[in-house]
Amino acid sequence: MLKLKYLYENYDLAKSALENWEYDTDTLDEHLQNFRISSNAVYPFLCQGNMQFLRLSPASEKKENNLKGELEFLCYLQNQSYPAVIPVVSNSGELIVILDTIWGKYYASVFKGVDGISIEDTDYNDHILFAYGKALGQLHILSTEYSPKNRKWTYHDVLLWIEKVLEGRVF
Repeated sequence: MLKLKYLYENYDLAKSALENWEYDTDTLDEHLQNFRISSNAVYPFLCQGNMQFLRLSPASEKKENNLKGELEFLCYLQNQSYPAVIPVVSNSGELIVILDTIWGKYYASVFKGVDGISIEDTDYNDHILFAYGKALGQLHILSTEYSPKNRKWTYHDVLLWIEKVLEGRVF
C-alpha cells in the first residue's frame, strides 16, 4: 500500500507521463477519471480506440529492478502464449520511463487492455472456476520454468530491509 501522500488522483502527472506513449487525446479526460490507486496509480486511456493502462509508481516506494523484473516476466509469459497483460514500449522504445516531475520521481509503464470479462463479473459457475484453476496451474508451471535476467527482491531481501527500517537505518 502506498503512503497517504500518493493516494490521490493526479491527472496532470498522468497526462505528463502519457506524453511518452501514443494515446487518443479526444477521450483522455473521460477515461483518466476511472483511475485506481493501491500499490501503484493506474490510469485507463485509449490508444487507437483500444483500452490501455498507465501505471505510475513512486520511485521512493518501488525498486526499478523489481519493476523491470515484473515486465520481463510478463514478456516471458507472452512469449509462452500465456494470456497475460502485454507491456507497451514508449515512444523512445523503453518499457519503463523514469519521470522526474514536480511531484517527485516516478516510474511509468503502459499495458494493453485484455479482452474478456473480469472474473468478478461472472456467476462463478463450475466451468468458470475450472478454467480459472487451469489458468493458474499453467501460470505456476511457467513460473517454475522461468529464469529471470532481472533479479527481483526475495522474501529474504525484504526481511533484511524491514530490519534496517526498524533499526532506523533506512527511511
